[in-house]
Amino acid sequence: MATVCLNKSMPSVKDCLPVFQTWHPTTEINKEDILASVTFERPVINFSALEHIKSIRESMDT
Repeated sequence: MATVCLNKSMPSVKDCLPVFQTWHPTTEINKEDILASVTFERPVINFSALEHIKSIRESMDT
């Protein structure tokens, strides 16, 4: 689990009550306290992907 207070990093909530973003909460969060729930996925980066990224960058330079 990780929780971050967003007020200092997001101007849109700077002057609001504390707004937190939590990943993988270990306890149930009250539904009325949740502003939004989203699914976040990261790409898998392996050596094959790095080679493709290198190829794309090289093709953009020409």
